[in-house]
Amino acid sequence: MGAMDEFASNLERGDRSLREGRYAEAERALSAAVALQPRSVKAHFKLGIALERQRKWAAAEDANKGNATSSSAARTFVVLARA
Repeated sequence: MGAMDEFASNLERGDRSLREGRYAEAERALSAAVALQPRSVKAHFKLGIALERQRKWAAAEDANKGNATSSSAARTFVVLARA
């Protein structure tokens, strides 16, 4: 499996776990996705959600804050999430 396929697989697994309320599993999959594609706004954003749902506030803030400073698209995601 190539890096892009592995990234997509982790992102999908993390997204599915979030929808099903399995936040620790989502965190693991989305952390793996972020490791493979550190500039992925979507992976960082969803990882932040998984962390927030587990009340890991500082880690969630770090996931979102680091991403928000890296691109304007990330800032848009953060603004929309808070709306």
